[in-house]
Amino acid sequence: MAAQSIAHSSLAVCPLILGLAAAALQHRRFSERGAARTLVLALFLGSLVALLFELDRTRAFAPSRRWDAPIYCAAREAYDAGLSPYLVSNLKRFQAVDFSFVYPLHALLLLKPFCSGDVTFRFTVLYWACLALAFLLSASRLRLWPEWGLLAVLLLGGFSGTAWNFAAGNIGLVELFGFSVCYYFLIRDRPAMAALALGATASFKLVPILFAFCFLFLRLPPSRGRLVAYSYLSLAAGLAVSYAMSPPFFRDFVLQLLGLHPNQHAPINEVWPEGNPVFLLALKVFLADLRLDSPALISVVAAVMIFSMITLLIRLRRRGLDDVRLFSMGILFVMLLMPRMKPYSFTYAALPVFFLIQGRPRTLQVGILLLGVWVPALLFDRHVIALAEYLARGPMQVWVLTYQMGCLFLCALLLAGSYLRRAPEPATPPTASRRDWPGAPRTR
Repeated sequence: MAAQSIAHSSLAVCPLILGLAAAALQHRRFSERGAARTLVLALFLGSLVALLFELDRTRAFAPSRRWDAPIYCAAREAYDAGLSPYLVSNLKRFQAVDFSFVYPLHALLLLKPFCSGDVTFRFTVLYWACLALAFLLSASRLRLWPEWGLLAVLLLGGFSGTAWNFAAGNIGLVELFGFSVCYYFLIRDRPAMAALALGATASFKLVPILFAFCFLFLRLPPSRGRLVAYSYLSLAAGLAVSYAMSPPFFRDFVLQLLGLHPNQHAPINEVWPEGNPVFLLALKVFLADLRLDSPALISVVAAVMIFSMITLLIRLRRRGLDDVRLFSMGILFVMLLMPRMKPYSFTYAALPVFFLIQGRPRTLQVGILLLGVWVPALLFDRHVIALAEYLARGPMQVWVLTYQMGCLFLCALLLAGSYLRRAPEPATPPTASRRDWPGAPRTR
């Protein structure tokens, strides 16, 4: 418990200091006064180093059976032995695991180098490498310290997504890297490449393919429908590679996705306390506590919510919001409607939130950092304990399992309200250079 208390306080305080320091770095007083700027930079870097150490220690606080690396390696060994990696009975021959492998076969090609020697160390190196690459790709056209600070804070502490990737050993940070490649091309007016990158990322985990519908709100050529098609073609190409590796095993993969393998774990059959529920399901639970659990009421709320999100995106597009921010706002809305959100899946929200608060009023930035970084960090330890109790079939605080989704909902409301209340910067025309975009480097 002492170790958990240390992790609880460090993972809460370090992101708070990081966020406040990152916001302060953008203030004119700190850019004009060398001593004050040096002090804030030292505070920022010191908190950053402390947070890095705490993230690496989160594995010790999560339930041991949530560590996913043994599942990946057992799947690789089963495949090498000519056994289907999608049957838990085959995985148990190599590792003592209860959960199934749910990724396409070509993902095993990526995981193979990390399943020999010290597995924990190798996967930790993979995660840090993906974080570093995501940062470098996203920061390639940013000013040195102000935007770099915000980006680092959100990548490391946004909605506790990174902490949960380290705690659960999931490969969500690999998807974060692929997601950053999508943004890399989108910022450079290459939406077709961005769509292909998104589809390639979804070929490892299918969830990101839902973000392809956000391309429907962009203005850049080619046509918006073609961008969605590019994403699905890229996804199909990745799945075709898996099919070519082994058609019988690919059939097992499809059966596993549909939950048709009897007597074994499947994500589609999980009850919602295994992760975060879809926002509407969480709302249904809370309405039931208020004795307002009516199917008609839930249907009306769902319809109003979806209609409002689409209307907001159309209105923001008409007000001249640039394509990067339109895409980012769409991603936050899609995340609120996703059918299945694990705690580590909130790494998807880091980059959209960053591009949405970049260049906005500092009060809004601090508010988003408090809601998106500090509050989730403060509740991270409680979340770990609640999941441990659930796995042990003990008492559980339902509200703790919904805090990430709740914080994301409040952030989306604040950001949408900010852009509706205050006119954004002039949008970049389709033929203009991204040097005119607010995220481009300043020239004297």
